[in-house]
Amino acid sequence: MTDTIRILHVEADPAFADLTTTHLRDEEQRFTITSVRDVSAALDHLTAAPVDCIVSNYELPDQDGIALLRSTREEFPDLPFVLFTGKGTEEVASEAISAGVTDYVQKETGTDQFKHLANRIVTAVENYRTQHTLERQRDLFRKAQALANVGAWEYDPVSGNIYFSEEIYNIYGVDTDYDPDPDADIERFYHPDDRDTVRTATRRALDVGEEYDIEVRITAADGTEKWIRTRGKPEFTDGTCQRVRGTIQDITDQKQRERELRQQKERMEEFANVVSHDLRNPLNVVSGRLEMVQAECDSSHFETITDAIGRMERIIEDVLWLAHEGRAIGETQAVDLRRTAERLWPMVSDTSEHVDLVINGTDSRVVIDADADRLAQLLENLFRNAIDHGGSDVTVRFETTETGFAVEDDGPGIPPDEQDHVLKTGYSTDEGGTGLGLSIVKRIVDAHGWEIRVTEGRDGGARFEISGVEFVR
Repeated sequence: MTDTIRILHVEADPAFADLTTTHLRDEEQRFTITSVRDVSAALDHLTAAPVDCIVSNYELPDQDGIALLRSTREEFPDLPFVLFTGKGTEEVASEAISAGVTDYVQKETGTDQFKHLANRIVTAVENYRTQHTLERQRDLFRKAQALANVGAWEYDPVSGNIYFSEEIYNIYGVDTDYDPDPDADIERFYHPDDRDTVRTATRRALDVGEEYDIEVRITAADGTEKWIRTRGKPEFTDGTCQRVRGTIQDITDQKQRERELRQQKERMEEFANVVSHDLRNPLNVVSGRLEMVQAECDSSHFETITDAIGRMERIIEDVLWLAHEGRAIGETQAVDLRRTAERLWPMVSDTSEHVDLVINGTDSRVVIDADADRLAQLLENLFRNAIDHGGSDVTVRFETTETGFAVEDDGPGIPPDEQDHVLKTGYSTDEGGTGLGLSIVKRIVDAHGWEIRVTEGRDGGARFEISGVEFVR
């Protein structure tokens, strides 16, 4: 232990105070000592500065050392307090002990008394710090248990004793004076359909040393049904199980979220099937009839109708991909970024005569590891987003960076307070938009293990930076 030990020395005799300070510093270099002469000055110093130990005489001008001890204990119940006095009566010692003194050292003649005092101070402070650290660790452990809804347990199969941390009592809904019993607890708390699972797991842990990690249902003492995750790790010595240690975590909220996500996915898939069947069939009829009408006559409305049909088809494709593929990607391979961008741009910009694409400003070939189809889908959505929101004469820039690539435009951009929201499903600043395109971009980025950042472009437009990309060459 090398930390400074700050001592407040309360001594009415200035000559003896100086002598004590000199010898204590000779004995222990960690000591920093502040000397005061009375109780009032001592209490003022305690309020103004941190102290690790008080060393006080009994006889002081205004009040005695016991009065200082009692005042100290009101604010600092555990602060080390050493009564260093020449008034060595049993009455004083008894009164000091009753008031909560840490140690009692009798003044003597010679310098050995200071060595003895220094040792007692170091012992008192180190014990105090150790206890304080343990209390902080216990408090942190209790808070961590409560935050994570997880408790710890230990079972000794030899003695049959079992220990629960406080959070397990909370999970079971019983008081801390409840006497746990492994077999009886399985029967009392665990769901009938899960009891055999728990018994099998615990038996294999005790018999063959097999760790377990299972999710099962319980009914707490107050009737609340919960899902828990229980884990156990046995410890063996010479082929005999000495103890099993583990945890129990309340995962009810997690299970509820999983159930909601499953239901949401099922609804999404059902909706996708409706989109695929009930919308595509009439859309095909509309497309076919439009071709027939175009062959018979000419109209300025045909182009608008064709664009609307194309947009509906893209929306259908987006919805189907989100519903059936989600975050999944196929096998990755070496993909040429520049060639992919050049190939996709004409397909995206074919209905916009005045939009331009600037690629990287170099002819160098950049190859990354990616799912080629999903990368094309990502770029197509970023390009289309730039065209849809950038205006009729927008310029789109595609470039590689040190960690990936970026797409930006010189359009109106995205307000800073909205940049964190544009990648969420359903978010759109366009009244006719679906908000699916950028959500798909985010999912493809996540599926590759990349990261995406939305910021401002160099010309004030929107910029989408994808990082964490693996370059092949």
